[in-house]
Amino acid sequence: MSLKHASSLNVSSDRSLPAGGISKLHSFPTSHHLHHALAKSLHRGEPTQLAPAEVPVFFAPIPESANPPNVWMVEAAYDVKSELLWLLTEPFETWSLSTKDQWRLQLVTSSKDQGWMRMGNPLPFDQSWFEYGIRSPSAGTSTWEKDRFGDPFKAGGDLGQPKLHPQTRIELRWHSHNNFLFGHDFMETEGKLIGADHELWQHLGPNDRIAVYMCTRARGRKNYCKGGSLNRFKTQSRPGLPVELVLKILRMANITSPQPRTLDAEYVMEPQKKGIYGIVSRSSIETRELWIVSKAISRQLAHKIAQIQVMTVSKDQGWGDSGGGSYSWFSLGILRRLPGGVYGPRTQPGSGSYIASWKSHNNKTADPEFTSYEGNKYGAHEEPLTLLTPGDRLCVWMHAQYTAWANYAQEGKIVYWEFFEPTLL
Repeated sequence: MSLKHASSLNVSSDRSLPAGGISKLHSFPTSHHLHHALAKSLHRGEPTQLAPAEVPVFFAPIPESANPPNVWMVEAAYDVKSELLWLLTEPFETWSLSTKDQWRLQLVTSSKDQGWMRMGNPLPFDQSWFEYGIRSPSAGTSTWEKDRFGDPFKAGGDLGQPKLHPQTRIELRWHSHNNFLFGHDFMETEGKLIGADHELWQHLGPNDRIAVYMCTRARGRKNYCKGGSLNRFKTQSRPGLPVELVLKILRMANITSPQPRTLDAEYVMEPQKKGIYGIVSRSSIETRELWIVSKAISRQLAHKIAQIQVMTVSKDQGWGDSGGGSYSWFSLGILRRLPGGVYGPRTQPGSGSYIASWKSHNNKTADPEFTSYEGNKYGAHEEPLTLLTPGDRLCVWMHAQYTAWANYAQEGKIVYWEFFEPTLL
């Protein structure tokens, strides 16, 4: 056959893709960054988060005069910060400081603000919230004066003293979360995760307790809370995996690149009038003709291809019995180099001379308009890709069968997805 050179397998009379053509057929996955994160985690042995457990804590007593009852409340009397020491953990020794890099903390509260705002006031985005702090044993002692595992809020208990930054001498505090604005109902709200690299861990020492404060600011603003917990998430580390094994895992999971590429074409059939490619059947015998032939597949590319697919803008003859089936279709094939340097169709294994082809898609029956189609996808572990060897060419066959059945196309291409190979290992 004579070869007509083409810049790509996107073949059309004007080399452009019309609106709604095959360039718009794909909605690509958005998981590219997730795949990179997975690969990095496998290779570096990054920690995984296990189910949370509640940290043993003590709560401040609720005044008998509380309104509503059984609810903690702090109210700002002036336009300055008001707060309530609400929660204290046991002395941190009970968790073992040597393993603190394996824990993450998160405060969860059932809370709300005052539920209203005065007209004309600016939005109080941070006027009802929760904070972390650290409390150490009272001055002059190295341990808590009373029973170290007793409730520090009970009569005679030791609430300790706030821990200060060693350089600035300012009390150490870290924001957890705000209440929702103007909430009429109590809502369960999760605070920020205190990860292993958080500043809190750098200042927490033996015998220290983690404290949680209910805070509010601006006159009339309130912070109500009827319950909560301090949850810890243990992280479990494992050794990283070799790059080669990570890549094998990604392949076994069939993780591919997010966007397909188009194979370059070496040959396309001569178009008919107005740049339309097509064939017409003259009998009940199937008519088949090569439409597109790719350039030779290199060894490197043959190893990378994870999926292939044919995409066309095509139609049949545009008339006929729409209920009688479609006899106008496309298929994928392989051309293999033969002795003498010529290329011939790959035959079906074990069939002798039967030309091997793999169905892509049919045209819609009796549709006079050109339509965009995506054919069947074929993966790396099925034919034709399992039969593809370096030096082969992929091709697209046009088919039509029975008298007057036709197959016309404006555009077509073979697209392929590569196996995902992360670059950030």
